[in-house]
Amino acid sequence: MNNARNKKSTAYENLKKKIISGLLQPGEPLSEGTLSKEFKISKTPIREALQRLERDGFVEDIQVEGVLSQESPSRTLKSSSRFANLGV
Repeated sequence: MNNARNKKSTAYENLKKKIISGLLQPGEPLSEGTLSKEFKISKTPIREALQRLERDGFVEDIQVEGVLSQESPSRTLKSSSRFANLGV
């Protein structure tokens, strides 16, 4: 348990330093998967660190909610293509 706490604290401190120093720019998206690879730890401590950073005002979690219409296959294809271009 102490090891997990250390990983979470280390991730939190490293991300906080990157934000404060400007290595992470305002509005830059943060991916749990990318960060877990960068820090060589699992996604759980990254997720917990991001939650703490949000509570402390360093990051903002923006929930994107959307529903794809299934009225016709051509409309679904157009919607899927639009999201693919956005990297979603």
